[in-house]
Amino acid sequence: MGIETHPASDWLQTFDAIRSYSDHEVSKALSSLASDPHIIESLFAHLPSAPASDVIVSELKKIGSIDAFQGWLRQTLNPLLESSVTEFSSSGLEQLTRDNSHIFISNHHDIIMDPLVINLALLESGFDSAHCAIGDNLLFSNSATTLAKLNKCFRVIRSLSSPKAMLRAMRVQSAYIQHLHFQQHSNIWIAQKEGRSKDNIDLTNPALIKMLCLAKPKEVNPNDYLATLNIVPVSISYEWDPCDIEKAQQLENEASPGGYTKKSHEDLEAIKTGLLGFKGKVHVAFGSIIRALDHTPLNRYETANQIDAFIHQNYRCYPSNLAATRLLGQTLPEQEEAGSEVSILDAEKELETRLEQSPEAVKIRVLKAYAQPVQAKYKQ
Repeated sequence: MGIETHPASDWLQTFDAIRSYSDHEVSKALSSLASDPHIIESLFAHLPSAPASDVIVSELKKIGSIDAFQGWLRQTLNPLLESSVTEFSSSGLEQLTRDNSHIFISNHHDIIMDPLVINLALLESGFDSAHCAIGDNLLFSNSATTLAKLNKCFRVIRSLSSPKAMLRAMRVQSAYIQHLHFQQHSNIWIAQKEGRSKDNIDLTNPALIKMLCLAKPKEVNPNDYLATLNIVPVSISYEWDPCDIEKAQQLENEASPGGYTKKSHEDLEAIKTGLLGFKGKVHVAFGSIIRALDHTPLNRYETANQIDAFIHQNYRCYPSNLAATRLLGQTLPEQEEAGSEVSILDAEKELETRLEQSPEAVKIRVLKAYAQPVQAKYKQ
């Protein structure tokens, strides 16, 4: 099915409010970023073995394309990943064709690490990196916006209160995704729902799938259009979550009578903690392209259900997940009983140590979050 999209000549203007940078804009953007050493220092100073600011500035001025910038960023972040990730693995990409463009939809547990590990897996397997959807709440400064746009991120507008304005913004977002997919033949990553899953209940919002169809041609059936998008479910598994207590405390505050109001610096702190904190083993499982099954129409609900089923079944249950399950007094599934008892006991001690200063309600929320993937996978 042929899909007509915006001509190449005017797409920059059409999507200017949300799009990422193109190669011809890289040098100017990096020159602007490098003009303030204090910005460079604040962005990269916390990274292990980070080069000096003047070295970073010199390196950035030599970069002239998005691919080159992403290669430099990957090299710069390697020490960070080596210090915070003990083992990184991926599976499933052998089912996909590098010549096709795909829309990857995954569970969402970490603001920066999720798209980072997906792109790392793609690049290691010879695929192009993905354009990544990022909420405008995370673009909290000009330098953060510049970095995001250099890293193939496009803006998802969440700060609108008017339903009509939000619908218009969603139509532009849908059209941009259509343009990336059909005209630029680019890979795309989107989280399965808005915001991180703080309780690890990974369920796809069908409204996300509906948004993807807003830009379809009027004469095309939505179910048929979905089949052309090459939607691929992705399950990301982290052994440890550096933000586990922070997420649980936020959920507890939200449940309190006074409610909860997010502070302006919280997203930035969550980004730093997620990047720098210890994550242990990380696995990214890619599924096959979602198709209609058993004559069931591939509508938004069926698509969301297939994404959820893959994420749950392919989540890698680490000793941390199994330890939390036992600490909650639940029996481990038979399929996981063959795991290393020593590893589970070590994970139990780690959980008890990191939670010893937390209120009981927060402890329970953290344990439930770690145990949730086990429950979803085995339908307990």
